[in-house]
Amino acid sequence: MGSVSRLVLLAEGMPAQQVCLFFQGDQQVPGPSNDTGQPFGDGLRCVETNVIKIEVVTTDAAGRAATTVDVAATGQVQVGDRKHYQARYRDPGGLCMNGFNLTNGLELLWDPSD
Repeated sequence: MGSVSRLVLLAEGMPAQQVCLFFQGDQQVPGPSNDTGQPFGDGLRCVETNVIKIEVVTTDAAGRAATTVDVAATGQVQVGDRKHYQARYRDPGGLCMNGFNLTNGLELLWDPSD
């Protein structure tokens, strides 16, 4: 797929040295009042339908995590696909004490012209 294989998903602001799962889905989760997302853990789940695990990594000392795999290949992406991405991470000290949280969601159109 040429240039699209260079995509790196990066998440920041998470607790240090915790497990983080990057995942992909085909649709956004609709929420109440035209918002996006449904309560899940200490956050909002924003990704649904044909969910695929992209990679499990551990956050660094600064609470960052990034993918190292070919996201397009792992997610079985085709040119022109619109995909949604999010990360779920362990958060033992979260406000609601559920033990995990989620990042904001990201929508991406896989366009070969870039």
